[in-house]
This record gives sequence, structure tokens and C-alpha cells, in this order.
Amino acid sequence: LTLKAYTETYLKEEIADEAIVRRLGNFGLFLELAANNSGSIINYTTIAREIGVSANTIKGYYEILEDTLLSLKLLPFEKSIRKRIVKHPKIYLFDLGVLNAITKRLGVEPRVGTDYYGTLFEHFVILEIYRCISYQGREVEFFYWKTTNGHEVDLILKEGEQLTAIEIKSSSNIREKDLRGLKSFKSEFPNCKLICISKTKRAYLIDNIEILPWEEGLKHYNPL
Repeated sequence: LTLKAYTETYLKEEIADEAIVRRLGNFGLFLELAANNSGSIINYTTIAREIGVSANTIKGYYEILEDTLLSLKLLPFEKSIRKRIVKHPKIYLFDLGVLNAITKRLGVEPRVGTDYYGTLFEHFVILEIYRCISYQGREVEFFYWKTTNGHEVDLILKEGEQLTAIEIKSSSNIREKDLRGLKSFKSEFPNCKLICISKTKRAYLIDNIEILPWEEGLKHYNPL
């Protein structure tokens, strides 16, 4: 199967055959919007308005993607579990090839330095970390973190009481401003570990933050 055939035929038919989705036309449009919003903070009401269905329908569609292992959902990290539930999640589609097929970018080479290149790099790192940890059977919770004043961390891992905050940058030149989110998180959770996974050629430290080449960063979670 080609990626185009998979996304246009098999992916939808697989869900329909399971009788999960009754209104396949709406779901097809939803799938395009889900791909274009992959990795962004999801507002069910906004997407529902674009498609012309209820917010609960959109939430149900996203639950289908999660239940069929077609997406990864990151809840916002909060000290209070209740607060995690009421805020909007980030949702990543499970495969970059499928993402490019749905968004009709299969023939487009992402250019280094563009926002889309950065988005794909972030997807790649997060999905690989998730797969590595899942294969090992470790009980790790995945979150993102964002404050009302705009500080953000791409990925928070919680394994027992251990917190690891990971910022992902597609640049090879990491600057102080790239680490503001990590430093802000550290101020609230001082016992956490801080990592920046990037395209740097060598590992080094900035203010006790590990700056790692992406290959080395992924080896942390796939030691084999």
C-alpha cells in the first residue's frame, strides 16, 4: 500500500468496518483538520465549528484516533489532576508519512529552518520517545506544559516521582531564549531533569540543561 492509498482508502475503511464512524464524510474532513492541527493545542469547539458538527462529536473522533492507536494525546501538565482534564490537549498523529499524505505534502521536501520542518522534527522526536518507552513496557505519563504568560515545554515525562522536561529544537545553534520554558518549569518543579534535544553535533551543558544531538537524546530511551 502506498501512503496515499492508505490514508485515502484503508484508514477510513478500517474505521468504518469496525462500525465506529457512521458519518464518514464528516470524518474525512475531520481527518484533514486533525492532520493540519497535529502537534497543536486542540480546541474541540473551533474544529467543530469548521466542520459543522458538535464539539462532543469532534472529541469522539479524536477518541477514535487514540483508541485505534492512530494518535498520541498529551494532556497539559499540572499539579492538580483536575486541572489537566479541563484544559486542552495536544494530539499528534502516529506517523509522519501519513501526516504528510493527509496534508498533501508527500512530494514536498521540508526546508531546514521553516516552521513546518520544525513541526516535523518535533513530531519525530516525540513519537520516537513514545515508541521506545512503550516497547520497554515502562509506565511513563506524557504531558506538555504551557503557562498563561507563554512559557512552554514540548514534552514532560513523569515516571513515578521523576519528572523530565524536554524541549525540542530543529536548530543546531541553541540560544538562551530557546531554554526559557525549561528554566521556567524548573522554577516550579526544582527536582526535574532538563533536556534540550536538537540538531547540535555534540552534547554540552547550559545552566545545567543537557543540550543533546537528537541521536543521543533518543538513545536515552532506547538503550539497545
